[in-house]
Formats: sequence, C-alpha cells, structure tokens
Amino acid sequence: MYNDLIDRLAQTPARFEAIVEGLPPEAWTQAEPDPQTGEVWTLAHVARHLRDIELDSFQFRIRQILSQSDPQFERRFTGHINPDRSTDGPTALAEFTRARAETVARLWRLTAAEWAMTTKHPRRDPLDITYFARAFLDHDEEHLRQAQRIVEGLVFDHQ
Repeated sequence: MYNDLIDRLAQTPARFEAIVEGLPPEAWTQAEPDPQTGEVWTLAHVARHLRDIELDSFQFRIRQILSQSDPQFERRFTGHINPDRSTDGPTALAEFTRARAETVARLWRLTAAEWAMTTKHPRRDPLDITYFARAFLDHDEEHLRQAQRIVEGLVFDHQ
C-alpha cells in the first residue's frame, strides 16, 4: 500500500539533481521572479528549503507521532521563514539527499499500525503519517516544478 508513496519520496533528490545537472556554479544563485507566483527564489534557496523542511518538519512529524501517546499538531515550517543562506546549493542538496534517505529508511520500517498513528490538529480530523507523506510529496512536486522553471529562465553570459 505504501510502496509507491515511499518510492516516489525517495526519487525527489535524484529528480532535483537531474534538473540542475551540468549547470555552472553561478546558476545556483541567479534569481528572477517566478512567472507563476512572482516570488524570487534561487536554486540554492529551493535546495535549502527542501532540506530544512525535511529535517524540521517531515522528520519531526514522524518522530512526534511515533513517540508521543497523544501528539498535538504543532506548526513547524521555519525553513521557509528563516532559510539558512550560509549553505551553498550543492551542499544543501547533498544534505537534503541524506535527510530524505533517512526519512525513507524510517518509512520502510513502519508497521501498518504505525502508519495509522495520528496527531491531533486543532481544526481538522486527526492526521496520520500517510497524510504527511502525501503532503510532503506534493510539496516536493511543487518545488521540483519551481526548480525547473528557474532553470528554464536562467540566462548565462557566454563571452
């Protein structure tokens, strides 16, 4: 039941790597407004954001649900609010790749009963690990599309 979901989550880092493959170092920091959202993101920002959300939110949610007897939903999306700008893009992507591998390994070890464990949300039904895995996969897809748009908009000086 969960194999496809876990496999797709596992593929995100390689899909990001394929998008940025062969780009010069300066490509990671070029920024133009996203034509769809108007937001200004660089490839480095996307890589740092994916890493931060993986560590601070996705892995946190799994640990919270599995370790607490009555977990309460807690907002934790600090990676978007305060992105670490000191890490270069390739390093952040490598860190995201390692973090996602840890997450995927943990998901593979879950029992059916653990997948069904929940956290209480103040305005929704209880949320289980499957909900979060699907939400983070959707989040991955959004940022992979964003990275592709960034690459398509890059202009290099070939003098």
